[in-house]
Amino acid sequence: MDLEPFGAKWRSFGFETIELDGHDWAALVAALERPTRGRPRVILAHTVKGKGVARIENTVASHYKPALAADLELA
Repeated sequence: MDLEPFGAKWRSFGFETIELDGHDWAALVAALERPTRGRPRVILAHTVKGKGVARIENTVASHYKPALAADLELA
């Protein structure tokens, strides 16, 4: 069974669904501070694994390889 589309599935269960760029801190804070509308809420933060670290960005390696000091200087 496919997991996508997440947003449509949560909405079908009656959740207020907010989808946003998970790297945008202001958008995340705004979503968390938004008043509820009497129903449960889910926030779907779309992200890129290893964002900003070119050596591991958007790779499976970002799950287990630590960022090196050289990577952090470039990010």
